[in-house]
Parts: sequence; structure tokens; C-alpha cells
Amino acid sequence: MNDSVKSVLDFKHVGKSFKQKNVLGDMTFSISENENKIIALLGANGAGKTTTINMILGRQIPDQGSITLFGMNPTIPEVRQCVGSTPQNVEFPDGIK
Repeated sequence: MNDSVKSVLDFKHVGKSFKQKNVLGDMTFSISENENKIIALLGANGAGKTTTINMILGRQIPDQGSITLFGMNPTIPEVRQCVGSTPQNVEFPDGIK
């Protein structure tokens, strides 16, 4: 990769299993700063989309491989300050409109 291009997100050989069921296997991709791309995670139920997002947000740890967000570990809260996400199931307290 060109040294002048900064990586926003790097997945390197990431794998994740739950109860011995492989959810992600050897996933590798990167997103660089100022890329003019739209990124979409597509797949059937159980394909690992939510798990991938949870790992990007530092909510889950991969069983294998590495993930960096802005060059750092996504489990560090300060790293995620520039990331916005909307949860799959949004529940607002009563009275909020």
C-alpha cells in the first residue's frame, strides 16, 4: 500500500466462531481514507454481517486475525469517536420522539 494513503479500516485474515460454528473465516479487506466508494455488507441471515460490524466497533473480538480502525485497536473507546452506527434494534425511552 502507498505510504501516503492512510487506512481507515483493515481486516486481516479475521475469523470468528460461536459455539464451534464458524461465522467468519479468513476475511481480509481494507478501506482507505478518501476512497470514493460505497461499502455494503450483503449476505443471508447468519452470514456474519452483524458480527463484522460488532468487531469494527470493538464490541466483539476476532478469534483469529487482526482488525485496525484508524491504525489502532477498535476496542479502545477513543478510537471509535469518529465512527457512527445505528443499532439493528433501536429502542428509545418513552417520551422521546
